[in-house]
Amino acid sequence: MVQLRKIVHRENFQIGIYFGFDEDLKTKARSIGAQWSQTYKCWYVLYNKENYKQILRTFDEVEIIRNENDERQ
Repeated sequence: MVQLRKIVHRENFQIGIYFGFDEDLKTKARSIGAQWSQTYKCWYVLYNKENYKQILRTFDEVEIIRNENDERQ
């Protein structure tokens, strides 16, 4: 299972994709153009609807972790 969080990285909102070490998930993350963030220790893509849909198509199980302070997530 992967967890998704809205993060601010490189001065933009990003979708952080979090999971433990797993080569298959790593390959899937790369296949959608995700980059590794050493700062957040996660893979990430630009925060937009198309990338979100691509994540849902690519990963079997997704859990969304919402920031309680951000009502617009």
